[in-house]
Amino acid sequence: MPYTFKMTEPSQLNLTISCSKILHKSSLLHPLARFVTEETLTILFNISPDDIYRIECYRHVVYIHAKGISRFVNYADFPPLLAVELPNPSDFDLWRKRWKSQIAPEFWTTFYTHQLTNAYSLEKLYEWGIFIGKIKSEFSPEALQQRIFTRSIATTKRHLRTTKILARKLFSNRRGQKPGFFLDF
Repeated sequence: MPYTFKMTEPSQLNLTISCSKILHKSSLLHPLARFVTEETLTILFNISPDDIYRIECYRHVVYIHAKGISRFVNYADFPPLLAVELPNPSDFDLWRKRWKSQIAPEFWTTFYTHQLTNAYSLEKLYEWGIFIGKIKSEFSPEALQQRIFTRSIATTKRHLRTTKILARKLFSNRRGQKPGFFLDF
């Protein structure tokens, strides 16, 4: 079984090594299998990553076995991610077939709101924003304006405040110059 390395929080700088709980049981991979992650399932079922025992990827469905949960999930329920290949038109066809409409389910809005809220840097927040901009046609206008966009602005402001405070601490006391000598926010 392959090992994965995860940074829990960049500011803490401690490395967590865990074994992947995702098992591919079919020799043929589903085109949407690249979007299956433990993190997505923890958000979908509102559980802790430690509660997941195993995730089995079959040809047409994903089986999740977790504490109090034993369920099959369709691949089309998993939203696209930054870390893998961008979705192509055939992926969108598979999703729309599952949704039976042109609009992504509410879970996708919740998932991307979570990603924007928990972005650990301005660069990551920017990457998620660009990514969501590429797939925004899949969301209802209300979802984009009310949930995702509002959270994104709040998160950006929080990151800017944190960056400003850290920059002032970092560059104060350098050769007698006052804090923030080149950062005017």
